[in-house]
Amino acid sequence: MAEALGVAASVIGVLQITGTIIAACVGYFKKAKKVRKDISHIMKALSGVEDVLEDLLKVVDEHKQDPYDNYLQNLKSLSSTFNSCEEAIKKIAESLGITIDPTSDPANTNINLRERATWPLKEKETKNIVSEVDNYQKKNRHGAIS
Repeated sequence: MAEALGVAASVIGVLQITGTIIAACVGYFKKAKKVRKDISHIMKALSGVEDVLEDLLKVVDEHKQDPYDNYLQNLKSLSSTFNSCEEAIKKIAESLGITIDPTSDPANTNINLRERATWPLKEKETKNIVSEVDNYQKKNRHGAIS
């Protein structure tokens, strides 16, 4: 049971941060018309990671009764991937000027668009972010089906 809780806590932490960034990107999308394509790419990549993490939570929930279950053992082996994914997503938040508050609801994320009236990332940075997030999505999806 402790194994399941540890994996679930890691996944939930990344999900909360991802939700916060997606909510902030929606705010940018509404205001920054010239870079909607870049914002859309990041939102799509983060939504993909979010979907995979939600699937992982379902796996944890289904198998939490048996701490020796193979699925849980496989997911436990991904803890460094979860940590790396969380750090990468936190860097994205920092680049966007988003302060992560783990106690707040991501749907209530508000960025000060007077301070951040323009999208802070260049096209190359956006591509790098999308590539990195896609990589974590693939690693986490592989863990979910192993």
